[in-house]
Amino acid sequence: MESAVEKYLVEARQNQFHRNYGKAYAFYLLVLKLCPHYKGFVSEDFIAVWREWSTQLQQLGRMEDLFILYQQGCEVFVENDMLHYNMGCSLLKLSMKVEAAGMFRKALCANGQNLCAMEKLECASRRLIDGWHFAMLNDKKRNLCFSSAIKNSIKDTDCVLDIGSGTGILSMLAVKHSKAKIHSCEMLKIMQVIGSECISLNEMENKITSFSCDSNKLAIKHKPSSEDPIGYLDKQVSLVITETVDAGLFGEGIIDILRHAWEHLLCSKDQGGRVLPSRATLYCALVECEYIYKKHTVIPAHSFPGVIITSRVGEKEVNTSGKTGHGNGVFDMYGQLLHTSELEPYTSEKVKLIPHKVVTSVKKVMDVDFNDAMFLETMANGGYGHVFVDHDVIGEGFADAVVLWFDLEVASPQIMKCNNNLDEHVTQINTCISSDYCWEQAVFPIRCCKTHIRSNLDGSGCNNTVLERLCVETCDVINLDFKVFSDCLSLASVTDSAGISYPQNLSKLLQPDFASSSLHITAHEQLVERMNDVRFTNTYFQAVLRQFNSSNSCNILDISNGFDLLSIKLAKLLKVKIHKYCQTPAIQRAYCRLSQHCNQHLMLYNKIPSHTQTSFDIIVSEVIEPSGLISPDAIKNMFEAQMSLSHNGVMVPRKVSLVAQCISSEELLSKCMVLSDENTLGFKIADIINDYRISTHSDLDLSHFSFKQLTLPEVTLEYCFDALPNTLTDAVLQQKSLVLKTIQSGIVHAILFWFKINVYNDEIIDTSKANHWKQAAYIFPKNKQLLVTSGEEIVLKSLCQNDLVSFSISTYGK
Repeated sequence: MESAVEKYLVEARQNQFHRNYGKAYAFYLLVLKLCPHYKGFVSEDFIAVWREWSTQLQQLGRMEDLFILYQQGCEVFVENDMLHYNMGCSLLKLSMKVEAAGMFRKALCANGQNLCAMEKLECASRRLIDGWHFAMLNDKKRNLCFSSAIKNSIKDTDCVLDIGSGTGILSMLAVKHSKAKIHSCEMLKIMQVIGSECISLNEMENKITSFSCDSNKLAIKHKPSSEDPIGYLDKQVSLVITETVDAGLFGEGIIDILRHAWEHLLCSKDQGGRVLPSRATLYCALVECEYIYKKHTVIPAHSFPGVIITSRVGEKEVNTSGKTGHGNGVFDMYGQLLHTSELEPYTSEKVKLIPHKVVTSVKKVMDVDFNDAMFLETMANGGYGHVFVDHDVIGEGFADAVVLWFDLEVASPQIMKCNNNLDEHVTQINTCISSDYCWEQAVFPIRCCKTHIRSNLDGSGCNNTVLERLCVETCDVINLDFKVFSDCLSLASVTDSAGISYPQNLSKLLQPDFASSSLHITAHEQLVERMNDVRFTNTYFQAVLRQFNSSNSCNILDISNGFDLLSIKLAKLLKVKIHKYCQTPAIQRAYCRLSQHCNQHLMLYNKIPSHTQTSFDIIVSEVIEPSGLISPDAIKNMFEAQMSLSHNGVMVPRKVSLVAQCISSEELLSKCMVLSDENTLGFKIADIINDYRISTHSDLDLSHFSFKQLTLPEVTLEYCFDALPNTLTDAVLQQKSLVLKTIQSGIVHAILFWFKINVYNDEIIDTSKANHWKQAAYIFPKNKQLLVTSGEEIVLKSLCQNDLVSFSISTYGK
């Protein structure tokens, strides 16, 4: 047998050499089945062949064979982390995010130090669970409100359907408070998985029937349905419970959900049919807020003549189906017509956390009765039309945004009164600006488009259309025109006291005044903020200017991620050709459009130019992205670009330092994980959903949450771009241990981190100060949090793999 095995081994390696991976894999499998003791000898080759063959099967669309391949690999190498890791990568490419996350978890169980698996698990988990799930479940006041409403509304004879059940907490409350028959449905696969696990852990799987589908795919048995159902209820339900509401109330589709329920699943009101929540009322006011203004409009002085740049917020128009859709001619920064999913009528903010001033009275927008089937039908069919709201200005200033919120009547006061419950307020949720509930407020940025005469150098004039802040004075009256859709309210126009109406839909915003020769582009909110950061742009510009050789031979390469105005400004002011690396064809098109409009020629590349193409005197990169993390592949790109640096060339920035600080913050934890089963009213949910938490949280604003400093900030890692290591592996992998002394006692919940960017000489930008950058934090799971006393020494280990930053802590000497 040994001779046969040796023959198979030779065949395997020959096929591997000739890249016949399918055959090579088959021979390696034969070797391992016949002689398991060869396992250690061939493991590296087997995994390499397995990876290549799995990639080819995926490309060929042979998914059944791919899963068989994984099962076969596990039979002999279940303990090999790379097998699980590679399978996870294949699943991630197929958008099978839930399954991919499971594979990366298995890889980490096999090898907790697999940095690539850590990175991919973070990537997969970010796409799986929206962070608001944790804040919502930690909102004990909200949970008690629903508990009280369900307790006082449900009957033992009810048949209940929980729509958009998530973790199943509302279904479990229904079981707790009644003997009713309970059904739940959840269309998101990952939430259905989590919900089923939570229900099982709480020993209620025999009391709740779960469906993994959209509620409009449910039907009643033996009852004709116009839909193509995939799930059946035995009979009509008498109570529907749902909490499918966002900051703007309608954004999660509650109108269409309940319209379908009343028509197909829910018995009539005469027969006892009812819905929780019962009603809602929408309110709004106008606020002055420079933060919101700069997040959604590039200030004209920071842009170029004839170029208007806005965020993608503010576009909803009706299409032929009566639903919302994009308007005509709205292009993103890449010159592509934006799809509906990329355009939003509003954004959301926790307004009380940002500097603002309410400049108008608060007015009611509309009432919504979730128990009125005719009302829901009218809204779902687009028949509600417009709502006009007049606001009295109560203080002079700027009207930068409309802020909208709602009162949610979970159970009607009549029901509470019938049950002799005197605490009627416990079933009312108010999401106003001062609210402590988990909901943010819906924010509609106001765009005030005005045309001015701009003088040219030859003395002639031309129209220059700009977006300005809407100025208001006490006693003015501002009229808002909302268009009502089934899935949102859209701010159609704002009319000032002079009777001038400003359209808010992006496709209409700049018409008819906006000249055809001008350019309107939209960008992500973070990029709009970055383009408004004058100090950042000027600091980079000054760094380039100091090294600039005024001769036309000076070559400048910009390898920054994403889209900004820096390259165009350098080309315009220095009057030299700028070389720009564009990560995607879309970004390349964006720069092409803008450079043509500004009459500035850029040399655009789809990969970093090699040193054989040209050498550069200055290489520029925005290494830290606005979210507070290292930009994807930024370190790798700097390493590759330095190969093209001339002998006396410089890198801008010269150095980037990571600054870290140990903190304690229950408030921060509440946004990242479920803190305890007490918050979820005793239901065991935390252990399940926290498995899907992510460690690194970005887009944090230090002024938006309270925390306790347990150590002083310390520089932990440094990237010196004018002295990078000789190999890419050494360049992208940084690690360091520091001994820190605590300044207060407490529990180390997280490591707060940000960056110091040494742009040139002593010019340093600190991303924790007032600028467009947010900060980030690495959150420890409960079993890795450390209790410290003041003056104690602890060891902080920092690790950065590519652009993923992670930390560990321990007591010094242990």
